[in-house]
Amino acid sequence: MGFAKRLAVLVLAFVLCGTAGAAVAAPKLLLSGNQLAGAKNVMVGGTAYDVTFEDGTCFGLFSGCVNSAFAFNTYAQADAASHALADQVFKNVDLGNFDTLPGLTTGCTSGLSCRVLTFYKSSGSSAYYASVDNDPGIGSTFKTPEGFSVPNGYSAGTAMTVAVWRVSPTPEPETYAMLLAGLGLMGAAVKRRKKAGAV
Repeated sequence: MGFAKRLAVLVLAFVLCGTAGAAVAAPKLLLSGNQLAGAKNVMVGGTAYDVTFEDGTCFGLFSGCVNSAFAFNTYAQADAASHALADQVFKNVDLGNFDTLPGLTTGCTSGLSCRVLTFYKSSGSSAYYASVDNDPGIGSTFKTPEGFSVPNGYSAGTAMTVAVWRVSPTPEPETYAMLLAGLGLMGAAVKRRKKAGAV
């Protein structure tokens, strides 16, 4: 195998490894002041989502509470998203103790606990939710039975906030940057080899 082909294989491997690494990297936390406002690239069932924590009604947050406005259509999906919040987002990190201080989550002002609701809807007039309870005494736990109905005018209280999920845009800009950098390195190396008369 010639030098240029070997170099191309190495660059491709570098880009693919970098892309795979980016796919499983920890979510990027979104802050508003010192409060946790959401996160980017939260993995749920093999798909990356961006999530924001917002107060409001089903009608206001989900385009009139219509089926197509929801990222999830089943309890199992919404429950998996709630688990993802507990496992990937509600952590004590340098940016803040978001696991043990629930009052640091946008929409949860009580400071005692924070219930984060992930709405889902497949058909019919009612939306439902799964939730994760962030409680400083017991950590992140799951309280919601399947099929807990949410009226269209439902609004979260001081100890609750709504998780609004959207599929993350892909591919990430870093992926393009890595690809361009790799191609640039390959081109420079081939040019040097040609100039030296080795190709």
